[in-house]
Amino acid sequence: MKPFIRLIFPAFVLIFQFCDIVTSPSPEPLPFFTSDTPIQSTGSIRVFPINGTRQICNPSISMDTVNFKGCMLWLNFSGELAVKVLPDMSGFDLYAEQHDRLIISDTSNTVRWFMGREEFGAPEYEELQDPEWTTHPHYINCLLSSQVRKNWSCVAVHTLSKKFLRMSNENLDETSTPHIWINENSAFIGDTSAIRFDSTGFVSKESVLSFFGTSDVKLVFSKNDGARLSLYYVDFNISSSPVQLQRPADKPLYDLESALISPDGKWIVFNAYSSNTDYHCYIQELRPGSKPMLFQSNAMDPHWWYHPANRSEVYVIYSVIPGGYIVTQNLSDPTFLSGSAGITYRQAVTLHAGYSGIASFSRTGFPEEIVRLPLKGGWAPDGAYLCTGYDRAYLIGL
Repeated sequence: MKPFIRLIFPAFVLIFQFCDIVTSPSPEPLPFFTSDTPIQSTGSIRVFPINGTRQICNPSISMDTVNFKGCMLWLNFSGELAVKVLPDMSGFDLYAEQHDRLIISDTSNTVRWFMGREEFGAPEYEELQDPEWTTHPHYINCLLSSQVRKNWSCVAVHTLSKKFLRMSNENLDETSTPHIWINENSAFIGDTSAIRFDSTGFVSKESVLSFFGTSDVKLVFSKNDGARLSLYYVDFNISSSPVQLQRPADKPLYDLESALISPDGKWIVFNAYSSNTDYHCYIQELRPGSKPMLFQSNAMDPHWWYHPANRSEVYVIYSVIPGGYIVTQNLSDPTFLSGSAGITYRQAVTLHAGYSGIASFSRTGFPEEIVRLPLKGGWAPDGAYLCTGYDRAYLIGL
């Protein structure tokens, strides 16, 4: 029997956002859609389209609620971008080549930050891939190709300075979907004058310390072992050697990807999939010998979220999407608030690091609906915004 689902927001009024003049990273929305029979509501949500109707990928909500509040990180495809650009932002060409830049946009569809592949020292035939906000608000990570997109390296970027550190040296795949955890009490140094890679192909502990101001940094990634994607992690405080994580016993042939590290650095959640319509969410402790546990069947894109008023309240966010991984519906159309395109949930969890099996974590209460829309890019730390992409991009204000 399926568990009872409790609704956080029982109904919503949808507002479609267009803003001609940019004055704020989080402008107040203007009503666009109206209805003769409006949805009755005790609250409202706001939908902000990003990049018009053009396709994007790898949406990631901003973890920086000071410098990039109400923003999302994303990756473009080729063609003309449908975004606004501030007059003082030089070097941003509206015509893009596929995966040629990282972009951070706000709810007015204005580009707040970008970094092109040339700023990484890459020629025009290389690409960026898999951008994700790290657990630290001032860093993002991505993949950068080399040897004409044959090899891929994980790169960490300090957004406020645009300084970057290559975390691996051409030893990952285009589908490695890396994520980095950084001790939140670290103080950025940004020294890359003497970067050294160990024999494993990952950057040395000393190089990590010189850049982040701490060696208390972890990296999780997927790697194609010839037949499937498996998960690995590196704890730079211990060693630059990757550790392979055990696979789900019930899904030995599934691809494992998009692992995200918890804010305390001790856990991951990830996708296990066999096709576009067969996705499942797993949770696993980030240590040698740990076993993955099924978190939610027929769900995808799990993210972590800590309650802003009480960080001891830990949640896993995930989406249930009936039509498969790629969402093609126009989510600014209020008819999709019925949940027909998908629903995003949160589930409170209690975690016990160091225990084995089902003793290591437990669900607290029942899953709760956040919004009756399929959202893939996570929930901001302050609880004010979510985002999504694949196919179209949106920021959702709660």
